[in-house]
Amino acid sequence: MITTFYARREHPPSAELARRTATVLAGWGHRVLCVERSALAGFLSDPATPVIARQDNGVEIIHGAAERVDLETLYTDRRLGDALEAWRADHAHRYDAVLIDCPHGTSDTAAICLAQLPDTVVAVSGDGSTDAELADILRRADAARDRMSYGLPQLTFVPILPPGTTSPTLTALADNWISREVSPAAALTALAFDARRHQPRLLAALLVRELDASRLLVQNPRLLVAGARKAELRREHALRGRIRDLLTKLTHSAQDWDAVRVLLGTLETGLRLGDWDTLDRALAALSVTHTRHNRPIPADVAARTVTLLDHL
Repeated sequence: MITTFYARREHPPSAELARRTATVLAGWGHRVLCVERSALAGFLSDPATPVIARQDNGVEIIHGAAERVDLETLYTDRRLGDALEAWRADHAHRYDAVLIDCPHGTSDTAAICLAQLPDTVVAVSGDGSTDAELADILRRADAARDRMSYGLPQLTFVPILPPGTTSPTLTALADNWISREVSPAAALTALAFDARRHQPRLLAALLVRELDASRLLVQNPRLLVAGARKAELRREHALRGRIRDLLTKLTHSAQDWDAVRVLLGTLETGLRLGDWDTLDRALAALSVTHTRHNRPIPADVAARTVTLLDHL
């Protein structure tokens, strides 16, 4: 996933937050690339061959000297838009996370970092600008993205608020990734306090899971962090596949449906809590028959099975 870190005004903590998040992810075994703010002009001039200048704490970094670039010429004469899409596709496979330190303000370079390059924007508030100003810039970036001809998905926004504050304006921008089962204010409050730490582990864990963990963020943040290491994510992926295969077989095999209901309850609880140890034990202990049958699956079992499949 490609993530831009942005603040409306000059806000060094947004760059620091990007660097610290990258260090946490690399420490968990993920391959991470950081694009520094000073390197963006040179990078946009030739995104096909970016130079990985150095590694820092296991993070690969593109850096350079600040310079001016004619983006209109690059887009019209050198097809920069197509080159960036090729870069995005390539780096989605080469790295577990790409973090971009976006220039502040509303420059053309900032617009590209907000509208075309990322999947997610971490928007740092509390720099003296109003939340309305920041929200307006983010909405315009999303609208500009919609007008592009590359079929890009909707941006996701992760507002980082000052600890102890709320912002209905910015919270509303996060409604496409925060689960309806948790309070948006609680999710952003947890991130606000975490982001100011030396190691922003909750933010890193949330990003590496592509924001699909807001319930854990609020209900069990320790488990969210524990499961964000690369080895644990691989294990989780394998377990999800085993559960998916099991649920598919249940709909085609004669079963002890009372036992199946108990199993479904275990799976529902384990998935809700992210308790992969319990799920692993449940899968190891169960036995599923494979006798074909013509009798319909009980309606309650069918409904719960479909719900579980939708969450995998």
